[in-house]
Amino acid sequence: MKVDGGLIREYCLSAVREKLKSPSSAEFNDSTLPEYGISGWLWMSYVEADNNFGVKLRTGFTCSADGPDADHISVGVAFDR
Repeated sequence: MKVDGGLIREYCLSAVREKLKSPSSAEFNDSTLPEYGISGWLWMSYVEADNNFGVKLRTGFTCSADGPDADHISVGVAFDR
């Protein structure tokens, strides 16, 4: 499978959902794709999801990904404070 921005975006969406209190409430409204640079793939976007109290909040995040092929991608996610 070819590694491209669309595939990396899906990996990032999955990684973000794994870190949310209510992953089923997640809404990603950004249609941009990750960009490939010197240190791998990078995508900065935001997610709107319910917090512990059921209030929907918008939180920015940065997702980085790298790997030799689609079966060996390492993904990291950091949320904005």
